[in-house]
Amino acid sequence: MKNPYKDDYSFAPRLNAKGRIVDDICYVGEYYILPFNKKQKNKTAIINFCFAIVLFALQILNGCLNQDSSRTAWIVFPYFMIYIPMAYFFMGASTYAQSPLKMQKAHFERGMERMRRSCYGILIFTSLSAILDIVYMILHASVMQVGREALYFVLHIVIIAVVLVFGKSYDHMYGGLYTEASENRLI
Repeated sequence: MKNPYKDDYSFAPRLNAKGRIVDDICYVGEYYILPFNKKQKNKTAIINFCFAIVLFALQILNGCLNQDSSRTAWIVFPYFMIYIPMAYFFMGASTYAQSPLKMQKAHFERGMERMRRSCYGILIFTSLSAILDIVYMILHASVMQVGREALYFVLHIVIIAVVLVFGKSYDHMYGGLYTEASENRLI
C-alpha cells in the first residue's frame, strides 16, 4: 500500500561520525495551525469526545428498543452500518486529542478531517435508516407496535440533530484554522 504522506517529507543522505550513511528526514509539507492555545485545544478535544459518546449512547439506546422492525434485515443492516462511521469519528477525536497545535497533514487528515467525513457517513446512514423505518411503518401499519416504532424513528431524528449541531460547532471551533508552508527544506 502506498504511503499518501511520502511526498511531505524530504530525505537527504549523509555520512555520520562512524562513516555510515543515514537519512536526514525533514517534513516539507503544509502545517495546519489551530487558532487557539493548548488549554482551548484540550477543551475542544473534550467536546469532540462528548459528541462521540452521545452519538454512541443514542445509537445503542435505539438498538435496545426491540421494535418490530428490528427483526427485518433491511432495517437492521443500515442500523449496524451506522456504527462504522461512529467508530471512525471516535478514532478521529482521539487522534485530534493527541495532535499538536501545529499539525502535519497526517495529523490533520486522521483527526479533524476524519471527524468531519465520519459525520457525513453518520448523517447518510441514519437518514437511510429513518427513511427505511418510515417505509416499514407504512407497509406494516396494522401489525406493528406504533409507540416503539415511532420512538425508533424519533431517535434517528435526534441523532441527525446531534450530528448537525456538531457540524455547526465544528465550523465555529475550527473556523480560524489556517495553513502554513514548511520552512524546513533539505536540499
